[in-house]
Amino acid sequence: MRYAVRTLVRQPAFTLAAVLTLALGIGANGAIFMLVDATLLRLLPFPEPHRLVMLWEQTPTSNRGGSRR
Repeated sequence: MRYAVRTLVRQPAFTLAAVLTLALGIGANGAIFMLVDATLLRLLPFPEPHRLVMLWEQTPTSNRGGSRR
């Protein structure tokens, strides 16, 4: 450990690059996990989410939903 610390102290540019790379990697990993957790892993906040359905309406002016533009 002492040798590693001495080497990092002697080369501040390398130390800065290594710390920034680790911080960026850990931050990106955390952000991606939060997105996956929120969108794919957690259940919907409804009593029986597996019973939810989505109805589509097809009109001459719109293929999705019922709004006319």
